[in-house]
Amino acid sequence: PTVRAELMEQVPHIALFCQENRPSIPYAFSKFLLPIVVRYLADQNNQVRKTSQAALLALLEQELIERFDVETKVCPVLIELTAPDSNDDVKTEAVA
Repeated sequence: PTVRAELMEQVPHIALFCQENRPSIPYAFSKFLLPIVVRYLADQNNQVRKTSQAALLALLEQELIERFDVETKVCPVLIELTAPDSNDDVKTEAVA
């Protein structure tokens, strides 16, 4: 969990690097990093979930996530996390 949480803390920095070097690595963030962030939103470890949520928020604030990726990769996971049978703590985190 510690390594996963640390990775989530570094993702916004890596995403910014990918954005600045887009001609060389055009789809690196969308194809490789965003799926990790999305997967960790549902991690069993509370710290990993919280750091992935913080990373997602930072990515959104910096406009580093394409609208298409938000609609197709992020929103479906958030909808799943807020399902009626989800843990109440996870639902609250997902809504926030």
